[in-house]
Amino acid sequence: LVYIEWYTSWQSFAQGSAGNKIIFDAGGINIAAEIDQPAPVLSPEFVVEKNPDIILRMAPSEATGNLTAFEAVRNEILNRPELQAVKAVKNGKVYVYDPIILEGIRYPIGLLQWAKWLHPELFADVDPDAVHAQLVQRFFGLTLEGTFVSP
Repeated sequence: LVYIEWYTSWQSFAQGSAGNKIIFDAGGINIAAEIDQPAPVLSPEFVVEKNPDIILRMAPSEATGNLTAFEAVRNEILNRPELQAVKAVKNGKVYVYDPIILEGIRYPIGLLQWAKWLHPELFADVDPDAVHAQLVQRFFGLTLEGTFVSP
């Protein structure tokens, strides 16, 4: 089970949203999939009751490329008192991503990263960062720089 959080605490993606589709495409089940609005604000109690295995959080735009900022977002979630009993927090499976990895030509990179987070045993030999670097080099002629996911 996956809890995905927008830039705002407790705001999620649900039925009809791109985030819900990406979780499904990556082989996951969204805890908010049955909610009939694309971006609901969930209660902490709802999230705790669903007890997700993984939490995905979109990095705010001011964090783009900055590992320290990504880690701060992740630590805020890991330290929320309401989430201390949730499997994802207890097992450290809280991940932060830059939404750019899910846009345009980079979409397969984001999908690959999410699939690896959701099914690490199936993607043990895959390095999404290396694939991303190859894509950027091949199609843009550039060296990949910055932070796009954490950890």
